[in-house]
Amino acid sequence: MFHLAARQTEGLITSPLQLHSLDLPVPDHSILNRWAETLGVLRPKAGSAPVYLLVDSTGFPLRAWCMC
Repeated sequence: MFHLAARQTEGLITSPLQLHSLDLPVPDHSILNRWAETLGVLRPKAGSAPVYLLVDSTGFPLRAWCMC
């Protein structure tokens, strides 16, 4: 996921949950490794089009939109 190692992916999932005081279970990195081996997902090739990323730290809810 996001070209991260399994332990880093576990941390990526855990951090926002802790910030919002959510007590939700997060899979251990060893489970993530086993799942990744059995997934039959075709990963898309990297395109040449730019990717725009919006990072919001205001806390206001955002609605998804796309100019496709």
